[in-house]
Amino acid sequence: FKDRSNTLELFQIWLNLPKANKMVPAAYKMLWNEDIPNLQLASGTVQLRVVAGEYHGSAERSPSENRPPSPPPHSWASDPTNKVAVWVATLQPGAKWTIPEEVVGLSRSLYFYRGTTLNIAGEPLTRDHVVQLRSDAQVAVEN
Repeated sequence: FKDRSNTLELFQIWLNLPKANKMVPAAYKMLWNEDIPNLQLASGTVQLRVVAGEYHGSAERSPSENRPPSPPPHSWASDPTNKVAVWVATLQPGAKWTIPEEVVGLSRSLYFYRGTTLNIAGEPLTRDHVVQLRSDAQVAVEN
């Protein structure tokens, strides 16, 4: 298969279970491409895949249509008050997007894995790097 491109992109995100759920039966949830919401933002220059959680920044869809399949039971993501969200954003060249603010105190990271450079709040970020973001502030992203 070395003569063909690999179209598979796989990310595993592990979150430790809440203390009350440490001894629950193991669960695995497969997420299928066609079940993951695909939002068009910023006049169509930003494609946002909502893998987990919600995204309320889209005027084109109601919040209920922004939800991906339900998360595994007993996980952090199964409780909406935990505000677990996983988004995959694709920005066209020159596109600008603002990551919306959330409540204070959440752990928020942005992983840049495809492209050359990305500006985060006016600062350049090179591919294959991560940046920690404040959860209680909007963050400007520009390709």
